[in-house]
Amino acid sequence: MTGERAAELEELGIVWDTADHGFETNLGAARAYYELHGTLAAPRGATILDIAIGQWLTNIRRPGGLGKDQGRARRRAAALAAIVPDWNPGERGWTVDWQRHYAYLAQLLAEGARMTAVVPGVTRHGEDVGRWLATQRRNWDRLNAEQQQRLGELGVKKAPRARRAPAKTAAAFPGAARGQRGLPERP
Repeated sequence: MTGERAAELEELGIVWDTADHGFETNLGAARAYYELHGTLAAPRGATILDIAIGQWLTNIRRPGGLGKDQGRARRRAAALAAIVPDWNPGERGWTVDWQRHYAYLAQLLAEGARMTAVVPGVTRHGEDVGRWLATQRRNWDRLNAEQQQRLGELGVKKAPRARRAPAKTAAAFPGAARGQRGLPERP
């Protein structure tokens, strides 16, 4: 068959490679999800345009998920990276959940929210960004350097260490030495 004839058939809707066609359909849904959420860090159950986009993204992030053919896999990865470079957060050393919350925090701040106002209970797309932020600040030393840098660029800082109350001593409780804590002293 000539290239001209093949092009005519393609114009009529003939699909030569169903795998590529399916990928392109899902890629269109990924673009729509990104337009709505500003990230491809979709939860596994997310759907858009009647496509289970969260499950599809989970599947393609797995080793070999973009296909066995290395050339095809590179082209597909490039198409996803053209939507957002962080489409596969595992390659950066953090989870999809972390990426999604980070993106939502960045959006809240870009829309004018003050960092001090992002407290537990502040949500975006049903995700508690305030609680996540408090956890990041508290567990700062567990984050990798790039996570700390990205959060720092948004103005997030490590939570100050909580002051410990001085330990109570036996002398603070009259009669404690005799095992009578809280009981009045014997005359």
